[in-house]
Amino acid sequence: MNRYVSLLKSWCDGLIEYQIKELADSTLNGAFVCPACKNIHGRCDNAMFPMMYMFNETQDEKYRTCAFGVFDWQKNVLLRDYSVYNDGNNEWRGITVFSAIGYLKTLINFKEQLGNRAAEVEKRCKSMCEWLLKNLTVDFVCNINYIAANSGAMALAWQYFGNEKYRKISEDLLNYCLEFITENGLLFGEMFPRNYVSRRGCTAVDIGYNVEESVPALLDAALILGDEEKIAKVQKLLTAQLDFMLPDGAWDNSFGCRNYKWTYWGSRTSDGAAAAYYRMKDRDPQFETAALRNIDLLERCTHDGLLYGGPDYYKWGERACVHHTFCHALGLADALVLGIKPKDNGGELPLDKPCSSIKYYPEIATYRINSGDLIADITAYDFGENSFVAGRGHATGGTMSLLFSRKYGVATAASLSFYRTAEPLNQQLTLNLEQHAPLTFRIECSDESGIYTSALDTTAELTARKNESVITVTAQGTLTNLEGRKKTGAKYLLKYTFESDCVTIDAELASADKGCVFIAPLIGDAAKITTASRDKTREIFNLVPGFIATEHSMCFENGKLCFKLSFQK
Repeated sequence: MNRYVSLLKSWCDGLIEYQIKELADSTLNGAFVCPACKNIHGRCDNAMFPMMYMFNETQDEKYRTCAFGVFDWQKNVLLRDYSVYNDGNNEWRGITVFSAIGYLKTLINFKEQLGNRAAEVEKRCKSMCEWLLKNLTVDFVCNINYIAANSGAMALAWQYFGNEKYRKISEDLLNYCLEFITENGLLFGEMFPRNYVSRRGCTAVDIGYNVEESVPALLDAALILGDEEKIAKVQKLLTAQLDFMLPDGAWDNSFGCRNYKWTYWGSRTSDGAAAAYYRMKDRDPQFETAALRNIDLLERCTHDGLLYGGPDYYKWGERACVHHTFCHALGLADALVLGIKPKDNGGELPLDKPCSSIKYYPEIATYRINSGDLIADITAYDFGENSFVAGRGHATGGTMSLLFSRKYGVATAASLSFYRTAEPLNQQLTLNLEQHAPLTFRIECSDESGIYTSALDTTAELTARKNESVITVTAQGTLTNLEGRKKTGAKYLLKYTFESDCVTIDAELASADKGCVFIAPLIGDAAKITTASRDKTREIFNLVPGFIATEHSMCFENGKLCFKLSFQK
């Protein structure tokens, strides 16, 4: 049994430990109780496909029993029209598409192993597909990920059931989604309306959802339909996304419009990127490398049979949400069906090699900096600003949302500016509120009217220049609160100067008073901070993207401060 099969086995075994069994009311048996969220996630039927993979691999009946258990429990959220509620108390039904995908992949690969229950699974699956055919069209009020997912689902339905109506809608949805590609080759539309453009000209881009859900589904559709032109377009999406895969296998979603679900390895409730990249390895060898590195990171974030929501969750004492595990178990099973295996010596990815470059992404108002061993993002992304107060407050304002050393790893990774549950049933809460603090670099001022920060100013202006090997990025803005109100007279300037192994940050703040500080949370021991300012430190953690950090809180002197981040062991 190779290491990736063992990883899937550990996940399946971990899920079985949390499966409800032997209740007097048998209709409630079969679901997984989530130790992090203390509830039942309605999509637990997604575990059927990986459980049937493990049954086929081991012939251990416990896996098939678990698969039938989640299938039977789904009746608790299954409507008479065969759509599915997201959860027992959440009426969203778009997730019907993910149930259909899981059942279709099970039927295509393991129908014989389902035994005398195959017909029942097939009947429910076909009824779901009929609902999706009629309802999950381009007119459905949803983000692009659901339209993309249904393109893949309908292609699978055509592959299995053979009805041309499924092929036709799959093709239509695929064509529609492939119109939502930015000038830099990224899929957009991850909010509704899908074609909305912000004041700054930005569109709704979320790397986590793109790489783990939307683009894999579009690839499924293009390959099943056998459309070489569309396959080539999806391949370009896969290639463009690799500019956001860090050398350790993580996905950089430090600026994403759904950054509130960022887990470093991906996103909380999607299936994963490995299968899609591995499926295309013969067309581009770097795709296999991307798949392997990401699975290796998932393995490092797995403890006691469950996938944790970030690299430091387990160390900090946070529980693992089972949603991560059953979704990514489906994705890993998909990759294993394709034959993926670990390799000791993989190829290279775009961000592996040191270089000196600046690239601007207008669709996300973000500069990507490569400076020797350093990789950084400086962002002023303003998409979704009206929903910041509802829990979608990704970094903006000229924040350095990511700093990564190719030698020493991640040093900064922006969280939400304020953690609020935009999706209460898909985001967990911490019991350690005192140390749960933003990981976002920022100027922050507190007064009787509240907290104002540079990381929330969606109107900040960015400029960048390169002088030989030195790169400078400057941001100018005004301290802003979560509701979008600006603090009178509180204009700021941030200047980032990048060299090959260090970055110097100069900050200026008009009307800086005693309540104004620069907060610089540093992850791990990758970077050392040097400053002449008064520096107060404490240990913090944030659920997004799941890191422990040392929070440096530095005081302004005459409205100015300067500090340097150097990388050396």
